[in-house]
Amino acid sequence: TATASPTSTSTATPTQTPCFISPSSSVVFPTNGGNYKTAPVSIAGTALATCGGLAEVRVLITRLSTGEYWNGSSWDAAASWNLAAGLSSWTYSSIPPLVSGETYNIKSRAMDTLSNMEVPAAGNTFVFCNTVPFSSIAFPVNNGSYLMPGPVSIAGTGAALCGSVSIVEVSLFNEGLALYWNGSSFGAVSEVWNSAVGTAAWNYSTPGIWSADQFYRARSRAADTFGNIEIPGMPVTFSVVEPSPTSTDTPTW
Repeated sequence: TATASPTSTSTATPTQTPCFISPSSSVVFPTNGGNYKTAPVSIAGTALATCGGLAEVRVLITRLSTGEYWNGSSWDAAASWNLAAGLSSWTYSSIPPLVSGETYNIKSRAMDTLSNMEVPAAGNTFVFCNTVPFSSIAFPVNNGSYLMPGPVSIAGTGAALCGSVSIVEVSLFNEGLALYWNGSSFGAVSEVWNSAVGTAAWNYSTPGIWSADQFYRARSRAADTFGNIEIPGMPVTFSVVEPSPTSTDTPTW
């Protein structure tokens, strides 16, 4: 009797569709075009993989003035992609010592579990500056004496190393009253800073605020567009006095 042969069953493994779509990443902080007076303690960003999953995110930090790259411990001529912590939400905390007035660029690069690697974008460029601005009083002069009704304004100059001067403020102190000018009278016990007009060249209008035979002190301070505020220096001290009386005696011949 003929015996039928068993029918074979196919057990071939289905072929996995290859994926060649690169992952993407971006730097969230520091922001592009940002101005910072405090050095960032970490760099942060996000990443996404279309196929597979994320395997790693790396960061490239460049000091633009020298073209050098941060390798995790020092600046180097060779580009160094430093491994970040995390994947879809990542951070990098080995921040280099930043130099005031310098511009830096940060790029990120992601790789997925299929070894697809992102082509990095332009990244974020920012400026770090913690150098305080400077201001000075040109008028009145220190130890000057002025006839009533006194100076019509306090005037001076301001300058900033990074960014620009955003505001200059003036404080005035009446030594006889031991009080500060509050914008309308010498009535403040604590120092009050009054906004001047102008920045590189500035003035604060003071007509009619002086009393005769009094000594006054004036100080200025500037702030810049990074948020740095000048620590005021020594004040300019001056006096306002009455004119000397003119003699009206009739001469005796």
